[in-house]
Amino acid sequence: MIRTGDEYRASIRDGRNVWINGEKVEDPTVHPQMKPIIDVRARIYDMQHQVKTQSVMTYKDKGERHAIGLRFPHEPKDWQDKREAVDLVMHEVGGVVTRVGDETIGEMWSLRDGKDILNEIDPRFSENIERHIKVCTKEDSLLFVVCCLLFVVCRLLFVVRCLLCGVMKLPHPIPTKRS
Repeated sequence: MIRTGDEYRASIRDGRNVWINGEKVEDPTVHPQMKPIIDVRARIYDMQHQVKTQSVMTYKDKGERHAIGLRFPHEPKDWQDKREAVDLVMHEVGGVVTRVGDETIGEMWSLRDGKDILNEIDPRFSENIERHIKVCTKEDSLLFVVCCLLFVVCRLLFVVRCLLCGVMKLPHPIPTKRS
């Protein structure tokens, strides 16, 4: 499911507790310091629905459309497709936006690439990463991706701390270089 710009705006008008410079923000979508980037993200969602931009901004998998930025890259063309979508967004918004919302999925892919090492620590880590990637691709939820990433990073930091303190030991030494 890819939401629309209006659905995105509605999703952040949920009563969350937002403060800027000591001022409580009742509606982040209209606050002068947040509105510009919220409008850009909403525009990206709308571009995924528009006939003239949908083919660049999305892909189909099992009959469902998903954001191209969330597609796992298997070959160089996948990266090129993502680049074309970013270029289209930059052209559309008429400027430079350093974060367009789908960059955090890359960290999840990196963790997925390290699943063999994570499995040595605890197989649940790589299982959770796989599940998180599938859910965020299907639900197209930026907040979900960020929260999952923070959760995974916190868990990994906990494990690293346990390893450093000697509370936990790996079953095998971590290889220092790949063959």
